[in-house]
Amino acid sequence: MEQLGVKTIIFTDISKDGTLSGPNLEMLQQLKDSVNVDLIASGGIKDIEDIKALKKLGVHGAIVGKSIYAKTLDLKEAIDVSHGDKTC
Repeated sequence: MEQLGVKTIIFTDISKDGTLSGPNLEMLQQLKDSVNVDLIASGGIKDIEDIKALKKLGVHGAIVGKSIYAKTLDLKEAIDVSHGDKTC
């Protein structure tokens, strides 16, 4: 896909999708090491600690739907952390 010009990939770990059990950081790291595109993580993201872990990996973005609905993640705080707020 990268050779075709794809610039961004959404990676969804379907075994974690909707579980609020944390993203698959190991697989995201392997994927990040294998491609030169922006990665968006999806599946399992629960709280601000997951956002911090994804930021540390250098992941470009995250899909956090269920964590917003379940109120385990504050969207404003996630945006602040992901954009370099000093709370990270």
